[in-house]
Amino acid sequence: MNRRVFGALAVLLLILPGCDSDPSGRREAIYQLKRSGDPASLATIRERLADPEGEVRATALYALVELDVDDAFDLAASAAGDDDSFVRRTAAHCLGQVGGGGSVPILEGLVLEDNDPRVRRAAAEALVDIDDPKGLPALFQALEDPIRDVRLAAIRGVVRRAPEQAAETLASILLDDPEWEIRVQAAAGIGRSGRQDMLPVLRSAAGDPNEFVRAAVSKALTDLGSAPASP
Repeated sequence: MNRRVFGALAVLLLILPGCDSDPSGRREAIYQLKRSGDPASLATIRERLADPEGEVRATALYALVELDVDDAFDLAASAAGDDDSFVRRTAAHCLGQVGGGGSVPILEGLVLEDNDPRVRRAAAEALVDIDDPKGLPALFQALEDPIRDVRLAAIRGVVRRAPEQAAETLASILLDDPEWEIRVQAAAGIGRSGRQDMLPVLRSAAGDPNEFVRAAVSKALTDLGSAPASP
């Protein structure tokens, strides 16, 4: 028996039902099986998609997507409806990795409707990774999310993909959002938009109480060909 087969069999013995009641041990076994990558290992990883522990299910899903199995999209799409928020977060990440138009409506549902802000943030980041114009409306709506990290993920995506289209929305955010990091992103987006009609908004924000926002506004004014206001 060669060493690779022996190693795979040893791992299989570790994760037989009842042999390991510790979820961390089952996760570690999945990592080892992933390194093996043979059909028997893949089959055992698939069995862990039904594990009672969410972190184990998430680990199995991620491993299978990383191994580029033929049904990676189907597995991630199914996991997006899991009761465990960690599994849904992992599913969002995997859908962003797998890509394709079928991922967009699932991610839209997560970013707009999931009750866990960490899932909404992961879904927003995945929509940006996919870079499909159909995902933009959900990112625009996520700019109004009550949670800072979700808004931050959404605005980074909007600034990266549609600054000109979003200029008016970014202007409102620059003047009104309570989080300075989000205002920084809004100023950067306006600077990238090429929209000269946004200059008055930037000048209004030049006195922002946060130094990083003021610096971003100054750069945006320069990007649009206007000299920053003198202090």
